[in-house]
Amino acid sequence: MCLLICCFLGLTMACNTAKNGGENNRNTPATPNGSQNGIPLPARDPNPPADYVPPPPPPPPLTNVGKDCVDKSKVKNPNEDCTFLWDPVCGCNNVTYENECLARKAGVLKWKKGKCQ
Repeated sequence: MCLLICCFLGLTMACNTAKNGGENNRNTPATPNGSQNGIPLPARDPNPPADYVPPPPPPPPLTNVGKDCVDKSKVKNPNEDCTFLWDPVCGCNNVTYENECLARKAGVLKWKKGKCQ
């Protein structure tokens, strides 16, 4: 009876609450910050496992990496077919490329023969 009166009067919130069986609706979507019901989740696990190893720090920035070392705009033929010949070169960005063709295709402007140290 109350359900009819509530819906008739336009009290949709009370009507929906009565239909769903109360305020605790299990289909409550999570909020943008990952919390549910307004309770924020921790940023990381406060109790990591005993064998947890933190990730290594990021590598330092490479020296001499700039327009004088790598410049993709200077690649003459980006669709060049490179062979898989292993003739390594070390680019000025300290990255080892399989051969000169692949270094050139990556936009590397300077390299030396051999693998990087």
